[in-house]
Amino acid sequence: MIGIRLLQETVTVILQMSENAHMYTIVDLIQIKLNDADADFWVTRRGAVSEVGKPSKTYSKEAYGIKVLKTDILLPQYLYYVVEHLNASGKFRQGVQGSTQLVTISRDEVYGLIAKFFQDRGA
Repeated sequence: MIGIRLLQETVTVILQMSENAHMYTIVDLIQIKLNDADADFWVTRRGAVSEVGKPSKTYSKEAYGIKVLKTDILLPQYLYYVVEHLNASGKFRQGVQGSTQLVTISRDEVYGLIAKFFQDRGA
């Protein structure tokens, strides 16, 4: 699991490249929560290993809803493609917990994987 310190450093790197002098944490930029009908998109949090982390534009009360809070810094559609890439490249499979039949990914792990994506690209 990626810690909060890494998340804060990653967001700091993103914002140092912009004209905006404010410092934000990843939780200032996006919100991830269950049963969020107002989210920009949803991520499967529990199921088969092949399904966990899969993004969808269809609301599900059992999925994590991801909402971009600062659309002047991060576009929701871009973040959707980031999560789609993380899922397709198997990143969510590394952070799952549970049996071989039913696995779950934590909200913190989703935050961490998104932050690591931006950090790895020097954003």
